[in-house]
Amino acid sequence: MKLSIVIPALDEESRIEKCLSSIVRQDIPRTDYEIIVVDGGSRDKTVEIVRKYADKVILSEKKGIGYQQNVGAIYAAGDILIFIHADTYFIRRDIFRKLLEYFEDRTIVGGAIGHKYYPENKYGIKIFNTLDSFLASFFVYLNMPRTGGPVTVVRKDVFNEIDGFIENLYEDVEIGFRLEKIGKIFRDTEISAYSSNRRLEKDGVAKNVLKYALLNVALKLDKAIEVDYPKIR
Repeated sequence: MKLSIVIPALDEESRIEKCLSSIVRQDIPRTDYEIIVVDGGSRDKTVEIVRKYADKVILSEKKGIGYQQNVGAIYAAGDILIFIHADTYFIRRDIFRKLLEYFEDRTIVGGAIGHKYYPENKYGIKIFNTLDSFLASFFVYLNMPRTGGPVTVVRKDVFNEIDGFIENLYEDVEIGFRLEKIGKIFRDTEISAYSSNRRLEKDGVAKNVLKYALLNVALKLDKAIEVDYPKIR
């Protein structure tokens, strides 16, 4: 199984190289995965930076995480799609290998991994990371794993079957509810991705926790919900 790593980007010159360098440090052969970056119209040096790492750089006329990820999937040659936010990086080098192990089970259609905001030494971020980890582990304990966070993994044929992501900022959570109607999904809370705390800084810890909880309940009940996310760029 070949992996396609799809990264949506917009004005990420200060963060995306850390993301890309952590990807190329993974302990599977570089020939086993491709890196696709879909840029939504960056005005900084993002595109210049990603050209040093990416196999495919796509310049999108429209911006939006869900939309850009869908565009990247069109150009993907891999059997497994790994969507990673541009402000995200890995510390462990075995993450791709562990993800591939899940897909040896043909009933697995997608999943996610743990998520932590950095810097972890800030009190508010510590609280959020603890609550987020507890909720993710709780759903896994109930045998109801949830997607969500900066890394989403999907079989490409299944991704095409469900018409990809919705074009909204909770696309990472919503897709899991459609995937579980087709097959099994996983959440590996033992491995984590680290991403910028800028959304927490903008919106606050308590509000983000409440949004996450309400969103999961609404999606489980198949109810429409409006989620207001502040601009972070």
